[in-house]
Amino acid sequence: MLNFLSDVFRFRKTSLSLALVLCYALCFVLQEWSKGRALKVPSPEPEFLRESWTDLERIARYPHPYTSRENDVVRGYLLARVAEACDGKEYCLYETEAPRGKGQQPRPVMFNQGDTFNTSSKEHRVMYFEPANVLVKIEGSDPELKHQGLLISAHYDSVPAGYGVTDDGMGIVTMLSLLRKYTQDAASRPKRTLLFNFNDDEEFGLMGSESFARHPWFQEASFFVNIDGAGSGGRALLLRATDYEVAQFYKGAKNPLANSLLQQGFQDGIIHSQTDYFVYQTNGLRGIDICFYEPRALYHTMHDSIQYASKGSLWQLITSVWGYVDLLESRGAQLQAEALSDNESTPDFRLSGDYVISQQDGASATSFSSPNLAPAVYIDILGRWFITVSTETLADYNVGLLVVVPLVLSVLFVLAYRKKTWHLQLRGWARTPASFVVSAMITWYLAKYCILAEKPGRVPIYDSYRAAWLALSSLNIFLNYALLTASSWLLPVHDQKLIGLIELTALSWFALLWATILEKRSAKTGLFLTTVLFVCFSAGSFVGLLGFILKREPQSVHLPDQEEYSDESGEHSTAPGQSESETSPLLSSATPEPISGEDAEDVQQEIASETSSAALSNPVVVQDDRPSAKSFDWLLQFAVVVPLLVFVIYAMGDLALDSMHQSGVDNASGGKAARKFVVSCSVGLGLPVLPFLHKLNAPVAGVLGLTALLASIYTAVAPTHTNGSPL
Repeated sequence: MLNFLSDVFRFRKTSLSLALVLCYALCFVLQEWSKGRALKVPSPEPEFLRESWTDLERIARYPHPYTSRENDVVRGYLLARVAEACDGKEYCLYETEAPRGKGQQPRPVMFNQGDTFNTSSKEHRVMYFEPANVLVKIEGSDPELKHQGLLISAHYDSVPAGYGVTDDGMGIVTMLSLLRKYTQDAASRPKRTLLFNFNDDEEFGLMGSESFARHPWFQEASFFVNIDGAGSGGRALLLRATDYEVAQFYKGAKNPLANSLLQQGFQDGIIHSQTDYFVYQTNGLRGIDICFYEPRALYHTMHDSIQYASKGSLWQLITSVWGYVDLLESRGAQLQAEALSDNESTPDFRLSGDYVISQQDGASATSFSSPNLAPAVYIDILGRWFITVSTETLADYNVGLLVVVPLVLSVLFVLAYRKKTWHLQLRGWARTPASFVVSAMITWYLAKYCILAEKPGRVPIYDSYRAAWLALSSLNIFLNYALLTASSWLLPVHDQKLIGLIELTALSWFALLWATILEKRSAKTGLFLTTVLFVCFSAGSFVGLLGFILKREPQSVHLPDQEEYSDESGEHSTAPGQSESETSPLLSSATPEPISGEDAEDVQQEIASETSSAALSNPVVVQDDRPSAKSFDWLLQFAVVVPLLVFVIYAMGDLALDSMHQSGVDNASGGKAARKFVVSCSVGLGLPVLPFLHKLNAPVAGVLGLTALLASIYTAVAPTHTNGSPL
């Protein structure tokens, strides 16, 4: 049994190929499972969900843009639902800024508004606006918290061409459900004052939020939750957060979906559209932006309707918002205490003007008075766990890694070299970086001029990005396999995987240095993958070097004419037919077996790495009595490097491409960014397995090549501009 397990798990082509296939397949299955789980409505269906869905059907019955008759009908419906929730509660106040009867005059506001779609523009315009927001205030029960209110905001107007189900009917009915939750009875009254802005005319310039920023109730708010939609279904995403302290409360979300990479898209100007988040942040509030993002092609179209929506989407949004607000409520006293400890006077929870400017123009992050006010780096794990850290804290961790890890690995490297269990050579140190660069260049060239090339009436990245991503990922891994296998066959080296891991550790060190500088200077929130890369590759290098240090040092003298050999782990044994002596290693009692097939080829390559070509002129029948054949350190290296990296890269790529691949409908730069990103994701998916690819089975590599070909053909001929992906 032990011999069988040894044969299965030692470092050979079949074992490595099986591990790779299972790893990629499992990552895909887990990602799809997490999506389905987040959108699964409990059985029996909760009463609040049925009530909210009924509200949604009433609100999104017709398109209702600002100034339309249907918009007035929607506002009337909202007022009735608000009055019903607040009836008999003296702590619940509500009003509308729109005229409510004959003879009443509107209360116009005038304000100076900059370019909301281009924050670097110096142009401004004077706006005259007649607001029609529906406003609600639930006064908090805690005297110390009631003046640090939480604003919840969504807009009830739609675009003329759409019914406004996800943009932003789901946000509106989520607010109604939250209002009912906190006004059920006196016991449900919140400690912190809650403000609700059911705002009008967001679609034509964020007017409803701009006008509310000039309302007296606005001064009672310190935090906000903005809800919007930039797709038509799917899951709601934590799109942005003003700072780390407010982002951490998203841990309360039942099914969190979050990735700060998209937040950096706003920082870098890749994403040009805006939501009411922009207005509230500019006016000093701290909070988050929750947004639907897929499918982007149905955004602002007639398909943003009940027909294309799902209760699962509404369920995931409501539970996310409820969880966030509940956690902020329960930890409100802690925020108050922490703020008082830093400030002897009454704390001001709002953002300073300097902070707002630094967030909008990417200025130095040194303007943040506290790490808690620095932007948040965040990600969800399978829609179950939410992880967040501030950019300043992450940068500090990175500095420690940049200093400590090279020192530790350098010491291990020297010890392994002096132990003489790793037969180090000068050759072989350029092949992994060279393979990575060459494969990436070929992948990019074929993507730009073939697979993702735009044609009249055809934009592959827009219509079938998943097939294109599959084609490019398979192509990149196949190219690396071909280059690394050819190099290993022509010039075999001792433990090529460890050499590759050390080289990737070095390359990721420079990437982490670059990311740390940007996190310190400009508070970039989307570069955390460099930290994960460096940690995983460093762990793989650590395991490999430590394995050589712990191996028994050879006792015999190795002469050039001795017929000895070693495997990737570096342990030696006497050649076949040569009797063992007292100095022979006694690490294995396994019964020798003939080597044939893939293992015979491997052993011949290993022999070639330590003997001259003349010694290989006559074929030798090799027996598998190598003690090192029972070494499993490669499996531990694989475990600490490949699964986590493949999953994180795939999850990030899946989320970002879902939201980006149709961004060309907004602007040309969005389409170019999407094409670059799909190539980056394809190259990235092959990066974790580079050190192991020379051991991949030829049939598995052939399947990869065939997949790349078939997926490329499908990308070129797949149906375009369907109902699910209209032009």
